[in-house]
Amino acid sequence: MTIESLRPGVVFAGTYAGAVPWFRNDEAITFETSGYDKSGEEARLDCGQIMRVSEHMGVSLFAMRNADRPFQMIYVAVRPGVWHGYQSGLRRTRGQ
Repeated sequence: MTIESLRPGVVFAGTYAGAVPWFRNDEAITFETSGYDKSGEEARLDCGQIMRVSEHMGVSLFAMRNADRPFQMIYVAVRPGVWHGYQSGLRRTRGQ
């Protein structure tokens, strides 16, 4: 049996974003001096392609392993196997 066959995903120790008010209220987060806004819908990511890069108010932040800094997109785990992306500069382009 491979780890990929164990869906929905790997469970890790820590707080999931789905349980915190800032995530439920669609609040922006800050990472490395840049603002990130919730982007798109929930997604499933291959845990082997992401890495933990920081933490925001008790919730781990992740980025794609092959992404360059500054990251355009970071991710939070909403619940086991489910992720939500946060995009840099999104708020500046909304409604324009």
